[in-house]
Amino acid sequence: MDRVCGGARKSRLAQQKPKSGGPKRKLALRAIASKTRLDRVLNLNTAFRQREAATALMDAATQSYAAALVSYNYGVRSLLDVTAPKRSSPKPARLTS
Repeated sequence: MDRVCGGARKSRLAQQKPKSGGPKRKLALRAIASKTRLDRVLNLNTAFRQREAATALMDAATQSYAAALVSYNYGVRSLLDVTAPKRSSPKPARLTS
């Protein structure tokens, strides 16, 4: 009859096995659980540090934008804008003798 039922016998045998598995299994499960807790704590600490870093970057970007806006309002251009006309101006001709 077991051949006809497919895996019914295997399923019954698997259900009849003890669930605990002995002290070694309990110790292994406890180790896995404590590692999982440790990983979660470390991930939480990492997330807090990343949040602090992102906040610092946002503060720096805000200050940089404010400084750029102030200089724009005063009419100060960037160094590249100021030096670009000097580069593109023609060089003086050399006198040859």
